[in-house]
Parts: sequence; C-alpha cells; structure tokens
Amino acid sequence: MIKKIIFLLTCFLMSATVYADPYKAIPKNVQFLIPYGPGGIVDVQYRHFEKFLAGKGITLVGVYKPGANSTIAAKELMESPKDGSVIMLNSTSNHWLAEQRIGKKFAEPVTTTGGNTNAIITYPGSKFEKYDDFVKALRAGDQDIKFGWHSVASLLNLKQMAEKLDAPQPLTIPYKTSTDSSRDVAGKHLSLAIVPMTTAKPLLDNGQVVLVFGFSPGNADLLPPGAVDIKKRVKGWQHGELFFVSLPVGTNADVIKAWSDIYKEYLNLKDTDETFKKNYFSKDVGGPDFVYDTINKQAQALKKYNVEIK
Repeated sequence: MIKKIIFLLTCFLMSATVYADPYKAIPKNVQFLIPYGPGGIVDVQYRHFEKFLAGKGITLVGVYKPGANSTIAAKELMESPKDGSVIMLNSTSNHWLAEQRIGKKFAEPVTTTGGNTNAIITYPGSKFEKYDDFVKALRAGDQDIKFGWHSVASLLNLKQMAEKLDAPQPLTIPYKTSTDSSRDVAGKHLSLAIVPMTTAKPLLDNGQVVLVFGFSPGNADLLPPGAVDIKKRVKGWQHGELFFVSLPVGTNADVIKAWSDIYKEYLNLKDTDETFKKNYFSKDVGGPDFVYDTINKQAQALKKYNVEIK
C-alpha cells in the first residue's frame, strides 16, 4: 500500500513538473508564420522572440507568407499541425479579413502583444508639411492629396481621419508594402502616405521625408519629440489595431496555455519593453477574450467606414 502511494505521488509530481514548465509542452522546433514581408514590426518581434526562445532550448524559424492581407498565411496556419509547432503573429483587422475570405475560423488566439505607432509622411518642401496646412488643404478637397496605404487598418485610419476632420475622402492608392509607399513619397512620386513609424524613422532621420502627424494606440505616446499627435487634436480619435499570437484552430488547450505562459514571461521582460519602445510599438497584453473583443471592434469599424479590400 505504501509503495502504491509513493508511486502515485511520484507520478503526480512528475506530471505537475511538466505542466509547470511550458517549454516542455511544445516542440523543440517551431515555425513562426509572418503574414508580411521582412522588415516590419512583426519581423522585429519575431527576431527578438527568436533570441528569447533560443535561451530556452527552442529553435524558432521565421516563415514569410505575405499576400492577400494575411489570407495566405492564415490558410497555412489552419492546415498546420496542432501540436504547438506553428504559431502566427497577425493584426486584428487582417485576421478578420482573412476569416471572411476563408469562410470559417482558422485560428486559436493566445495573447495580444500590442500595436504600432503610425505616421503620416510627406516629402520636404511639400505644401502639406505643416499639420494645419494639411488639414486646410484636406478640407478644401485639394486634388494634390494622394495617400499611399498598405494595409486594411491604414485605409481605415485614412477614412476615419477625413470624417473626424470634416473633410471629403481623399484619393487613396494601395501599395503592397509600407516601404514601397515611403520610397515613393521620398522620391516625390506620391504626396502623402500612412506608414508604421518603424518604416518612416530611417527616412525621417535622413531628411528624405517629413512627419505631418502621427498616433500611437491606446494611451501610449511614442512619437518623436515635437511631433503632432492627432489624438490630441481630434476628439474621439480611435486606433484599435493590435497584433496577436495565434495557433491552428483545434489546438489542444494545454498547448495554448503553454504558449500563453511563455509569452507572459517574454512580455514581462524589461528587454522586451525596451525593444518595443525602440520600434515605436506599444505593448498591450490580453488573452483570447481581449483578442476577440478587439477583432469585433475592428470589424465594426471596417463596416462603418465601408472598407473593402478586393
């Protein structure tokens, strides 16, 4: 009887140890699906997270699957093994759009990581350099205003901007990446573009573009010193776009919890905070319920402003 009790106690302690260590609940080799091209904030997070996991004995390999507003990556995630060996970091608006295209749920949310700081840029010498001059021109329906955009969230922000500033909707031009639109602004082929601050900063530092205004998610203020923050100029400005980690639909709950615990540790590190701030990314952490709530709010906004991506 005593031997049986000792045996059962040993089994319990062993199982408790495995459960307490999330790194033992996932494979040693993991793919990190990136629904965008190299160089963006998701790529930055992947490379930083890769170093963190390497210290835990986990090999993380980035797999770039850009295109169709993340639908290509979403389909791959959906068809991936459900053992925790494949994860994806995507934006809430692109996730919603991909789900509409696929026609069914394809992912299990784990946690949000935060949101981008965005910039409205123009070229030096442009008549839109100063915020007040830009607003005046926008309200007057200036035909020289041509906005480059690269994501469904950036188009949504442009539509919201026009409404909040009591202005007609400007001409908008779709680009494959924010890097492409930024280069066209720097080359004076495009008057304005909305891009992540991480994309704009090198060009701002080199004097190739000028920051008209910007905005960070939530209560964050990650803009360069002296920059105009539209949240402080426009009442009711909303920026609800967040990025979140997900696993293939149908993944076991224990695996989801393991990844949640891993990210909880990672997101609480001082080095992670510093890396995020350096890249103008505002940390905003929440679980699956928060993810779904954010997606639903983004979906409502996309419908309200009739944002449609072919």
